[in-house]
Amino acid sequence: MTDVTLEKIDQVLERVPSASYAQAKEALIISNGNIVDAIIYLEQSKKTAKVKTKAKAKVENALGKDAEELKCQLKEMLKRSNVIRIIVEKDNKTIMNIPLTVGVVGLALGPLVTLVGLSAAVIGKFNIKVENEEDKTVVDLGELNEEKLNMLKNMLTNTAKEVTDVVKENKKDDKDITDELIKEETENELKD
Repeated sequence: MTDVTLEKIDQVLERVPSASYAQAKEALIISNGNIVDAIIYLEQSKKTAKVKTKAKAKVENALGKDAEELKCQLKEMLKRSNVIRIIVEKDNKTIMNIPLTVGVVGLALGPLVTLVGLSAAVIGKFNIKVENEEDKTVVDLGELNEEKLNMLKNMLTNTAKEVTDVVKENKKDDKDITDELIKEETENELKD
């Protein structure tokens, strides 16, 4: 157990006045009561928070205020479906129509977005849609330029990682349930 005292919390707050008592206490616990390490931890946390805030503002500026809503829609669609299609259109003509399974979303999204990014200079303005093949729902990302595309690339990459993590967690949960059922069945056989 680390020794976190009110005096140590006050010392941390003298150096990082924007931190709360709870944040100072947490930083001291993480740093095993070392005041200097707690101060460094809080300063790095504040810098990280500022960078995230600036990045979010940049995404919202490029994609509009509904960027977070788009991200949520994509994430939900990817969670619900086994097969997703990325459709790139120009003047109502399909340029690319690429199916992706959830297992390869992360791997396939990077090269796809890079290809589209390189094509953007040649093609000009284009529309991107993400379609769920199972229930035919479509998220229309609208007309994109290169700046929006770069923002979208980062957003989709992060979303794909989150979805991959969810899929891994679901598989882990399935395994846990299977292990429990096997254990229960074994116990029942031993009782009989």
